[in-house]
Amino acid sequence: MVSSKIQPRRNLGSKLKELGADSLVVAMLLGVFLVTVSRHTGFSVNVATTFAIFLMLAIGLQLLLGFSNQASLAQAAVYGLGTYVSIYLEVHFGVPPLVALFASIAAGALCGLVVALPLLRLREHFLAMGTLAFQVMLSTGFDHLNGLTGGVNGEVAPLAHLNSLSMLLLILGVDAAAILGVRFFRQSAPGRKILAVKTDETMAMSLGVNVKAFRLVAVVVSFALASAAGFFFSETAAFVAPDDFNLAVSLAILASVIVGGKSLTWSALVGAGVYSLLTGYTTNLPGLSVLILGIALIVILGYLPQGVTGVYSPTMEALLKLRQKRGPDQEDSFTRLQGNADTPGIRFDEGQIEKSIDSMVAAKPTEGIQ
Repeated sequence: MVSSKIQPRRNLGSKLKELGADSLVVAMLLGVFLVTVSRHTGFSVNVATTFAIFLMLAIGLQLLLGFSNQASLAQAAVYGLGTYVSIYLEVHFGVPPLVALFASIAAGALCGLVVALPLLRLREHFLAMGTLAFQVMLSTGFDHLNGLTGGVNGEVAPLAHLNSLSMLLLILGVDAAAILGVRFFRQSAPGRKILAVKTDETMAMSLGVNVKAFRLVAVVVSFALASAAGFFFSETAAFVAPDDFNLAVSLAILASVIVGGKSLTWSALVGAGVYSLLTGYTTNLPGLSVLILGIALIVILGYLPQGVTGVYSPTMEALLKLRQKRGPDQEDSFTRLQGNADTPGIRFDEGQIEKSIDSMVAAKPTEGIQ
């Protein structure tokens, strides 16, 4: 029987590096707010608010891609669901915004649960097609449920926070909390197990990881974030229409994340920045922003498959190889574990399994969330 009670520990350098990266993210979001305050025009606040809301959408989709390698084409539909739930409750029932926020998040999480249960057996493009069907169904509902959504004529949204700097600061704060929370979760034991599922699902299952449960959680959290973004959109927009949540918006979210790259933090920031600037400066030319984003996507897939943030990946891989050379014991223990995983009569305790999961995640660092 192989036993080990030693839990993997990160050294001081890696902890300081993570702290520095987190501080830089918070500083960048604070910088966006300060620049907006210095300009303080309706246009600048609108662009910054679009950036903050779209960043939340990008984080939700990148959580799916980065943790479980699942692509969703229904993010815009869930975004719209959160928007309409919030508007309906506030306008027709007069509930406080905080209650509407929790109701929107609950609606998104429930929607994720309903979608994930039948679709989790699908993989790769089949899963994307399943979420596409859900996007089409909700978009059709937004068009025809006049009593709930206003139909194709749209719905007037609450105007209390239109171009509000305080609301912008709140949304950016939620974005920062989401990014830091996901980064912290990535370093936790459940987070490493999810990354192990993404790296090698079969090996993760052999180590006792509940693959279906972790994939379900990833979808539910992603949809909850998208629905929360819908609440903030309802609080900052003057008018809401079904075209704000159609398939083109879902494709734009996916395209911006791919353009940004595989790194959770920086790809979400880059993607949200590109989208908000394009939509802000092409308002008078509908469709131009989607066209430019599509061209950028083709260029990225052809010449930078790792995305804009993947330019430095060769350097990071070289540093990783140097680090692995300095610590071969961990790699050797994982190799021995792989060789003995199917041997009858050998059992592994939690410490050994944790080491194995860490080794699986470290083996393909560019495929997880950086």
